Amino acid sequence: MSIKKRYIQLAAVALSSVTFTAFGGTNSELLVGNWQCGYSMDMEGITMDLDMSVSYEKNSTSSASARIDLVNPMMAMDLAYQVEASGTWYIEGNTIYETLTKGHFESLKPSPYDALMSEDDLMPFGVEQSSTIVELTSEKLIMTTGDIAINCTRN
Repeated sequence: MSIKKRYIQLAAVALSSVTFTAFGGTNSELLVGNWQCGYSMDMEGITMDLDMSVSYEKNSTSSASARIDLVNPMMAMDLAYQVEASGTWYIEGNTIYETLTKGHFESLKPSPYDALMSEDDLMPFGVEQSSTIVELTSEKLIMTTGDIAINCTRN
């Protein structure tokens, strides 16, 4: 998978926020509240980090604030983005479906590479995204989208 596709996949996960359910059925009460989430990867010297705060409401809305960093020393690439997003969510079985309704991202380290990461690529407004629930406890959340696993702890 190309680094741009992985970056867009990671950003889509961040922007569509993160929600979970317990195995064997829906338990949205466990998910309501504030969570701190993260993901890191290193692929052939290229690093990507996500640090995200997510809030889930009882009325099936969510909001997220995230920082995404991407470093590729071989290409002198050092990118950082701040993302603010909100949307809606619902759960069926062990799958969370989320739709981004509002959002904005801003480059924190202006770079010529910013043109590769357009808001249209990173902000899929009105497009339902799904993730697989791996674990949910009162203090811990894990979900996957493709081969990306996002780990969260309750704030």
